[in-house]
Amino acid sequence: MIQETTVFIQSFLVSYGTWAFFLLGFMEEVFFFIPSGLLFLAIGFFAIDVAAPFGSALAQAFGPIAFAGSLGVLAGASIMYALAYWGGKPLILKFGKYCGVRWEEIEKMQRFFGRGYADELILIFLRAIPIFPISVVSLLCGTVRIRPFAFAVTTFAGTVFRVGTLSLFGWYVGREFSLYAEKIALFEQVVVGVAVIACIVFFVVRLKRRKLPINH
Repeated sequence: MIQETTVFIQSFLVSYGTWAFFLLGFMEEVFFFIPSGLLFLAIGFFAIDVAAPFGSALAQAFGPIAFAGSLGVLAGASIMYALAYWGGKPLILKFGKYCGVRWEEIEKMQRFFGRGYADELILIFLRAIPIFPISVVSLLCGTVRIRPFAFAVTTFAGTVFRVGTLSLFGWYVGREFSLYAEKIALFEQVVVGVAVIACIVFFVVRLKRRKLPINH
């Protein structure tokens, strides 16, 4: 079952390529319950050939995967941004819980804004951190009404680094896993073989005991 799922995911990513990366990036931003860290790690794990040299893996991670994935995130983030831009605090108070966002989080982040060009650098940094919930950043940008152009540029720039780094790390994990996969498979076969032999011996012994005559 696991092998079939793996083949399906790899076929999906290879068949649809950049469109798959775009779609997954969009879904990651809109559906907050999808963890971006694990998602793009998985993309790197499945989409980049484990036999590829580091230079090739780097080019793919920061090329088609990061570019298309970041565009997908930007498309999804723009929806969150627009909702917060026009709905503001009332909308977040009413529907924020469905997106995993609380108004208190927005208020805490608002304190760091209003400092000119430093705002853009902060946004890029927040987008680039893999563990930071980027849906919060999108809603914050809409709430404080950051210029749409600045929002788009900072979102894309920070997300490119985020997606590229996670994808490259996913490839590295896949490469290390493949080095031990054959040994793990061989170990599993030995364990299964020993278990089968033990079961056969157990049933043979029990069968012989049942056939032994009873002495009076």
